[in-house]
Amino acid sequence: MVYGGKTPSSSQKALGDMGYVVICYANAALQASMLAMSNVMKHLKQHGSLEGVEDAVIPFNERQKFVDYPRYVALEKIQRGLSGQRHRINREACTAPAASAYRDGGIIPTCNRHPPQLPSASGARP
Repeated sequence: MVYGGKTPSSSQKALGDMGYVVICYANAALQASMLAMSNVMKHLKQHGSLEGVEDAVIPFNERQKFVDYPRYVALEKIQRGLSGQRHRINREACTAPAASAYRDGGIIPTCNRHPPQLPSASGARP
């Protein structure tokens, strides 16, 4: 369901009665957040502060939880640890600028010149 889209808005019960088992509200969170952002920015422009719209702004500690901030801190530590490493091409260290890529849930050293060789769908290495 996309609010304002072609499909008329119906309740979950009405859709269930029609035989629907799963209903995806594809853009509801996006549309709600866009409206909230617009309202807060209008208030900020008119009043020059967030005073009066504090309830419309998520507290900073909740924002950090929402975006899983500790995970990104951990990834940054891993990235910094890899920044001096060089991956090997034909048993020799590559001299291209170091970077990293994700494979099997982990970070591996690589560069833009030699993208990592990922397994094919069958599991065999290319």
